[in-house]
Amino acid sequence: MIHFLHIPKTGGTTLRAHLDNEHALSHHAVKSIAEIPPSDLDTSICSGHYHFLGPEHRYITILRHPIKRVTSLYHFIMRSPRHYLYNEIKHLTLEKFCKEKYYETRDWQTRIISGTVERDLDLAKHNIEQFFLEAGTTCEFTSSMERLKKLLKWHDVPSYRLNATKYPEPTTAERRAIARNNHKDMKLFEWVKERNK
Repeated sequence: MIHFLHIPKTGGTTLRAHLDNEHALSHHAVKSIAEIPPSDLDTSICSGHYHFLGPEHRYITILRHPIKRVTSLYHFIMRSPRHYLYNEIKHLTLEKFCKEKYYETRDWQTRIISGTVERDLDLAKHNIEQFFLEAGTTCEFTSSMERLKKLLKWHDVPSYRLNATKYPEPTTAERRAIARNNHKDMKLFEWVKERNK
């Protein structure tokens, strides 16, 4: 089974929609692997907001520069009254949001890919090297899609971006607050970007 680890605010909605188009009968967008029928476990592509599940599976994912990802996450929550954090943060600035202890703002990409609550950068890199068919970045999204087209035998690559919105650039203080909590995500993002050159 192939798992698309959809890290929030990394362009994953576009990839998930394309998986639906290309693999209509075998793509399952789920919250838990338990939702997949046992008969589909060997032939399915599964996507969702969950962590690395172990070495018996193969994975694809997209990473985003942490400053852009956390900024986008903040603005997404502020526009989404149904989001579970909306009421908690609706009066917070981006800088204050980043200073709170929300796990989504603290090396979240490293945690998802390592499969641990700790921020284990070495394990995240190991998992990518050993178990990921594709780990791309938003800044080279088209190249990632081209590699996935070849790997998964797609007819084409997405020529659209879903859920992409404009928001103000973060201030210097906001950038520092995000960077302070995402030093491992910064390293992981740069490592993946360099690895894909």
